[in-house]
Amino acid sequence: MSRERLDTATRRRQITAAALEAVNRGGMRGVTLAAVARRVGVVPSACYRHFRGKQELLDSVIELLLGRMSGNVGRVRRRISDPIERLRLLLFLQVEMILKNPGFPGIIFNGELVLGNPERRERIYRGIMEFQEGIAGIIREGQAAGLIREDRDPETAALNLIGIVQPGAFLRHLSGGIFDLAGHARRSWEVFSASLRPPA
Repeated sequence: MSRERLDTATRRRQITAAALEAVNRGGMRGVTLAAVARRVGVVPSACYRHFRGKQELLDSVIELLLGRMSGNVGRVRRRISDPIERLRLLLFLQVEMILKNPGFPGIIFNGELVLGNPERRERIYRGIMEFQEGIAGIIREGQAAGLIREDRDPETAALNLIGIVQPGAFLRHLSGGIFDLAGHARRSWEVFSASLRPPA
């Protein structure tokens, strides 16, 4: 990769991260290329060299968030061999990501962002389904090792795990941060993990 391309990729990442921070601080209305440029420390025209406009920048933010979700699956696979512990760590990595990025639900679950944009809707759907499949893969491996009940459907169990985080994240978003997402996840994990363990 040439230096020019590397610099372009780096700048795109900086602008995307600044846009996500703008969403975290002020919601979707806080995202303008001028505001993001100020965060990065460049003139607005520099942003337009990398993104054609706000919509393309938001697509990049969505890719960043979906990439972090997918990356968390890889992280737990590298760090832990026990499938139940992998699932537990993955759950709390997702919780941590949402706590650090309070704008996350406002991006992923924003009807206005996907209304009239089937490509974006498909990308978000595909990203969540890829995340589900990563979880289901961990569950299938646990079943093969005899550590997770064989009568649990991996895809359904994966959606159940996702279902711990997503409604809780939305409630936290709606409550302005009052809803205790981490506490909800801890309590829900006890129920979820017990449903996966083989009978003694």
